[in-house]
Amino acid sequence: ANEAPELFSVDALLDAGEHTFGLYVENTNANWVAVDNFVLRYYGLHPFLQGDVNGDGEVNNADVLTLVSYILSIPTPGFVTCAADINNDGLIDIADITALVNLLHPTP
Repeated sequence: ANEAPELFSVDALLDAGEHTFGLYVENTNANWVAVDNFVLRYYGLHPFLQGDVNGDGEVNNADVLTLVSYILSIPTPGFVTCAADINNDGLIDIADITALVNLLHPTP
């Protein structure tokens, strides 16, 4: 049998950014086998303001424009991905634009 891969706490060892990891499973011979690689995008432990997708510290109409640009694949420097999933469904899509507009301009 071989040794188990090292376990660690993501927030303790990683700088913010993208990191590639291997996924290992223990087979019936008690050996650890590489199954797949995956990329983890880690933003660190920095707080963010939900809806502030352009990272300027405010939630306003400029964030709507930034979010629309991102969804249309237009380059968006400073885009804050973790602040863009306004409806918390795990996706960044047109539903988030609608949620952001409703947040900024609620109907009476």
